Amino acid sequence: MTQKVVAFVGLSGVGKTSALKALGATISFQHLGASTLIREARKANETSPNLDALRNFDIDESQRLLIKGFNKAIDPQAALVVLDGHTLIETPSGLVQIRAEVFQALNLTSMVFWADAPSEILSRRERDLTRNRPRADIADIRRFQETALLAAFEICIALNVPLSILTPRQSGRLQELLT
Repeated sequence: MTQKVVAFVGLSGVGKTSALKALGATISFQHLGASTLIREARKANETSPNLDALRNFDIDESQRLLIKGFNKAIDPQAALVVLDGHTLIETPSGLVQIRAEVFQALNLTSMVFWADAPSEILSRRERDLTRNRPRADIADIRRFQETALLAAFEICIALNVPLSILTPRQSGRLQELLT
């Protein structure tokens, strides 16, 4: 059996996790959240930050923990593994791109970039009272999304893996791409 490992990426607040939860009702796959894997690894190291605090830690160290956590959590029997993650992180000091080597270490077979209108992403972020993201306006969100998409292209080119770009209005295509 050849295992597919798909990175499902996009901005924080674009709706990746919600889309994957809905998809889980129709197809079988292992859903691994990058932030969850990093938090769990930090717990093992006696540091247990909340989701929003992760952006304040050393990004390279967090990515090492992601790889370690992913390799520990991945089910070798799963035909499809989907990593819910990012190609860039919004930190207090600016945007930090995730290196292609991180995705290479996960044996990535493809990437799906989930995009939406900046106004929709901003609206979701404002409604999500469980999170404390850095302040951003529509122009920021537009720039962040364009930068994240460019990072996705660069990663996929470096790894020679396919990249698909979808929006919530194309959610039906997500199942096609993953199966």
